Amino acid sequence: MAHTHEHHPTDPESQNVSLPTFDELDAAGQSLTNALRVSFTILKVIMVLLIVLFAVSGIFRVQPDEEALVLQFGRLRGEGEQRILQPGLKFAFPEPISEVIRIPVQRVQTLELNSFWYFETEQERLSQRPRPATGPLNPLQDGYCLTRNDQETGLSGTDYNIVHSRWTITYLIRSPIDFFETIYVRPRNPGEDFLEAAAETVDPLLESLASNAIVTTMVKYSIDEAVRSLSDIAFDVQETLQRKLDEISSGLEIDAVRADRIVWPRQVDAAFQESNRARQESEQVRIDALS
Repeated sequence: MAHTHEHHPTDPESQNVSLPTFDELDAAGQSLTNALRVSFTILKVIMVLLIVLFAVSGIFRVQPDEEALVLQFGRLRGEGEQRILQPGLKFAFPEPISEVIRIPVQRVQTLELNSFWYFETEQERLSQRPRPATGPLNPLQDGYCLTRNDQETGLSGTDYNIVHSRWTITYLIRSPIDFFETIYVRPRNPGEDFLEAAAETVDPLLESLASNAIVTTMVKYSIDEAVRSLSDIAFDVQETLQRKLDEISSGLEIDAVRADRIVWPRQVDAAFQESNRARQESEQVRIDALS
């Protein structure tokens, strides 16, 4: 049996799709344009704020006791003395473009030098009481230096030109540029003071140069002059030490050198005391004769 397919015409109203009008399209486009305009405005504001924050973060203050250097891409910024920033508000591009190095140029540092002193235990150092010698001087343990080998009255032998000494050296950084270019300073830990990090390099350098200056100075004095002329010897040591520091352009200035103690060895103390008594008696005889 044949099947008859009836085809019914499609209802035009059922196929009618509602398309947006021109006004509706224009309104949607305008909304998109406005949204993009607002987004770009916000983006511009954010960029401006970031630039301002970046610039403001480059403002820093050099304290009254400091001078500062600015490294820009690893090189000192500026020429000549203009490389040194004096106290006040300054600007440098923030890291990683620039790095600010603040150097306390007015803070005096102290170094104690005891390598020429005889060996003492911790208890003896704390008590500050000299102990009698219990044996001969031990060159491997006791520090000492030599004086001019003059023959002292009442003394004989070759062991009477040895002295023990203690020193205190105070110094500061005079030239930040010379210091930065000559002296290595390791990177600082967070919150660490610049001079604390610098001391790890500066103190061994000063100790070595000061020891050399002390040795070369002491041989110009007799042992009698050495124990009685502490200020003169300290002045000579300071001049020699400063000259050595200037020769290497260290940027360091010696504020003062103080000879805290210069004494003859405890092993020969009795002989020196007897020599002093003999000298005093001789001087008294001379005075009595003149009077």
